[in-house]
Amino acid sequence: MKSFSLALTKTSSTRLRSLALAIFLASFCVIPVGCANSAGDGFSGFEIELEIDQGALADAEVVLNARITNRSNSAIEFLTWNTPFEAGLLGGHFKVYSLEEGAQSELEYVGLMVKRSPPQPKDFRRLEAGGSLNNKQNVTKGYNFCRSKRYKLEFVGSILNFEWEPLDTRAAMVTFETGPSFPECKS
Repeated sequence: MKSFSLALTKTSSTRLRSLALAIFLASFCVIPVGCANSAGDGFSGFEIELEIDQGALADAEVVLNARITNRSNSAIEFLTWNTPFEAGLLGGHFKVYSLEEGAQSELEYVGLMVKRSPPQPKDFRRLEAGGSLNNKQNVTKGYNFCRSKRYKLEFVGSILNFEWEPLDTRAAMVTFETGPSFPECKS
């Protein structure tokens, strides 16, 4: 495992600029939407599956269950920042759409935004070849969901490796409907 140094050399300064640029660009990049789990299709990167916790919807919360699977032949370390695999929702790495009568409108992200110092080794997770990782995120804290509406949520961030390069990722999206426990929204 590589270690980070606090002393800024020309190389580390260049890497910091590269990381900042990668994170900035990741906020505009859309990961191609993948289909169902298909291990035999030749895909050899990360596959992300998303599911909404139906029990949490009854309590007026949108809790996302995310699973990432390493379909490559080797272990990979990846940065969890701005992904469904971070401990909490700390940025707008999802696009959420309200699906009303055939039209869709994007919800504005209203949650926490954080500024960070360079990533440390603890900010990376190791995923063995063929291995999977599961995580839950409460998406309710970042978006204003309304009673009895249909929504689509998709991951639009990037998964970065230890060298801060984007990894080949196949992401999914999920649709769900809120129930009567959510607040009534004014039109």
